[in-house]
Amino acid sequence: MDKAAACVGKGGVQKCATDQKCATDHTTVWFVLGGPGAGKGTQCARLVDHLGVTHLSAGELIRECRDASDSAESAEIEALLSAGKMVPSELTVRLLLAAIGREPTKAQCGPPRTVVIDGFPRSADNLATWEAAAGATLRVAGVLCYDVDEAELS
Repeated sequence: MDKAAACVGKGGVQKCATDQKCATDHTTVWFVLGGPGAGKGTQCARLVDHLGVTHLSAGELIRECRDASDSAESAEIEALLSAGKMVPSELTVRLLLAAIGREPTKAQCGPPRTVVIDGFPRSADNLATWEAAAGATLRVAGVLCYDVDEAELS
């Protein structure tokens, strides 16, 4: 992915140029949660291989945006992460929605699809921000939660 494309402005998700419904209107989302090392990425990769879903990692999108040095958002993310703070929910949601709209076969109108988002939402604020921004266009089917004993995570 082009690092400069990893960041988005406040415009959000791309819409179809025609009157047809966009791919985002046909997208089902599953959130994937669990502690670090619980296997979220591994299981998402298996879902991609076996079911052809799209996998997005909230953490990877944030890191890609931070590393895009020509973006105002990258400086904001770098400053927050350097200070040990969380990236605001609004920015994380914008990155996720832009990634969903930018997927190669999904940026134009197309068939239904499934997206698994790993590492999001991490808080009630994340979920409320998601629902406010995407609730009308993206259907959340559920949450895959990997509950792993802390001894196993070490």
